[in-house]
Amino acid sequence: MMFVGFGYLMTFLKAYGLGAVGFTFFITCLGVEWSLVIESYMGKEALTIDFMSLLNANFGVAAVLISFGGLIGKISPLQITFVVIWELVCYTANKVYVLQQYNTEMPVVDCGGTIVIHVFGAAFGLAACKVLGQPTFDALNGSSYVSDLFSLVGTVFLWLFWPSFVAGALPSGEGQSKALINTVLALIASSVVTFALTPMLEGRKKLTCVPIQP
Repeated sequence: MMFVGFGYLMTFLKAYGLGAVGFTFFITCLGVEWSLVIESYMGKEALTIDFMSLLNANFGVAAVLISFGGLIGKISPLQITFVVIWELVCYTANKVYVLQQYNTEMPVVDCGGTIVIHVFGAAFGLAACKVLGQPTFDALNGSSYVSDLFSLVGTVFLWLFWPSFVAGALPSGEGQSKALINTVLALIASSVVTFALTPMLEGRKKLTCVPIQP
């Protein structure tokens, strides 16, 4: 999901497709390693490596990749390393100390990561974009037929793996099954509505890629 889904989704800019896929690969590998360490020590006060630790590390990387969507073409590999390290520190601190996701009675129940992952990743990415300012080569900020095609491949992979992303951390049983079913139904309904409304809202008689991409 991270490598193909997020990686190819990030190819929507025509000039940065190779960097988007390559940097997604790098961010995921570095981020999982770093997140395993800091979330174990912040949340459990000891280094623990098991299935849930790996799953939570991937959730942390998802927040970084969401932020990376606004930084493509703006930052160097060294800056990406800096962003990964500090964003995961901030993400984990927010998750453990502010939202208290490791407490027995969590004040916020967020199995799909809407608040913990997506809102945080979007806010951090917007803040980073504000600090960096406008890109140097603004003319490259556009798509092409090929970049849209690869981006839709990433969209399809994200679509397929999204139910497991939402319900993966839940214990097996009725709750997990309900989360999987609800997510699939929501994806199907939102896809149909998006395909129906896009031609009307775009003022054209044909579909465009941007509204369909997540």
